[in-house]
Amino acid sequence: MKCSKNNLFTKDVSAQLIMFIKEHQNEKLRIDDLVIISGFSKFYLQSFFKEHTGISLGRFIRETHLQHAVHELVHSQSTILSIALNAGYSSQQSFHRAFRKKYKITPCELRRSGVKNIHL
Repeated sequence: MKCSKNNLFTKDVSAQLIMFIKEHQNEKLRIDDLVIISGFSKFYLQSFFKEHTGISLGRFIRETHLQHAVHELVHSQSTILSIALNAGYSSQQSFHRAFRKKYKITPCELRRSGVKNIHL
């Protein structure tokens, strides 16, 4: 059974997934974790999320982690490596590449600049 985009259940599930991801943005959240929590199959959950938000679930999780990393870089004294690992990256280098691709600035440059607001 396919859910309509306008269905209240569909909107509620999408909103709850988004809220859960944002509430756990400082954790290494994976799609498999959401599968267990939601009770949906991995394929259905990913298809459902993309259909109702316009963005893939994996990309949403990565972007949420990057947004949290921006906050941490600006407002904490945590090392960049620590922030990278908490954002789910396996190395500082992979975090650096993803961060630069998204924000056109490196994590070090952001921290040194003292900028409090970066275009998210």
